[in-house]
Amino acid sequence: MEKYEGFQWLTHFVNYSDFPASLSIVCVYDTNAHLAKTDKEGMRVLIKEKLASIGIKMKDCRQQVRFDTEEDCDNDNDGRWNERFR
Repeated sequence: MEKYEGFQWLTHFVNYSDFPASLSIVCVYDTNAHLAKTDKEGMRVLIKEKLASIGIKMKDCRQQVRFDTEEDCDNDNDGRWNERFR
């Protein structure tokens, strides 16, 4: 998928006592240059549709889906995602 060039992986965080409202998804790209060119709204729609297909309805996709890069984690946190996600 060219419009998601540089997409590497995603992860999520959730407080199950407040699910799905507490669901937070982070889409990680390799570089800031790739993230700048990506279709963020398209990615949000794709995630929302995939979750809806398994019965999970996101309340506010713009708040619940975030973006980050491996480049920023390397620069700001020496590649330690556990520190970055605190």
